[in-house]
Amino acid sequence: MKAFLKKLIRSSGYIIVRAPKGSTGASPTKGNDGEYRIEFIRHDFEGNTYLVPRYAAHRSAARAILADTYYEPDTHRAVREVLSRFPGAMVHAGTFFGDMLPSFSAKAQRVYAFEPALENFVLANLCKDANDLQNVVLFNAALTEEVTSVRINTSAPDGEHFGGGSRVAESGHLMTGLSIDSLGLSDLSIIQLDVERHELSALKGAEQTIRTQRPLVMIEDNLAECDAFLGGLGYTKIADLKGLGCWASSDRSGDFDFLKELEASAD
Repeated sequence: MKAFLKKLIRSSGYIIVRAPKGSTGASPTKGNDGEYRIEFIRHDFEGNTYLVPRYAAHRSAARAILADTYYEPDTHRAVREVLSRFPGAMVHAGTFFGDMLPSFSAKAQRVYAFEPALENFVLANLCKDANDLQNVVLFNAALTEEVTSVRINTSAPDGEHFGGGSRVAESGHLMTGLSIDSLGLSDLSIIQLDVERHELSALKGAEQTIRTQRPLVMIEDNLAECDAFLGGLGYTKIADLKGLGCWASSDRSGDFDFLKELEASAD
């Protein structure tokens, strides 16, 4: 790791260590002098380096990378194909330890990535650094309807870390919430959200961006809370990739027929 990154992490009261053999998947633990240890497993896959969190090694995304495969491979294929056909930037929220960053970065002009849990963010930033992903702009923040402060719940009562399932809640660590509209983005091709039932708030904070940029919207919205909102913006659901809903501006839905083909092949 670069010296400046080590200094930055230590100034926040954190240290980064390789996971010792036999260590458990517990949450980051407090060490000497108030330091917190973030244990990870360094793993190389398809020419990229990942810092897989030991505290969340039980999570599907972590297990997939350690098994030399991608979690949600259809998401990777869809994003890369869209960006190949319609070059531009993307918003990627729910970054976890950065398991999707190298793949998305290879096709996007710029990736605006959001990860609210600090320990996940640190490892995602190390992934960005290790792979020299200069077109990735990474935020330690949640996506919200407006610029505000929110709380993030990162672990269950028994201490098991939620990993990529950390969510905005009434209790937890106090942190920053940003809206997509506050970023003033242009040339946006995709908004991709996996933010644990916080999708509607994130989309409301992107309303002006969606109206002006008309990006493809890819969301995990199992409760269908976003249907009416997106429909009101003139969007139509064009495909469902194993729970990842793909929404396009109604006047552009034909541009994304290849996603319907991908949906059919995924079944």
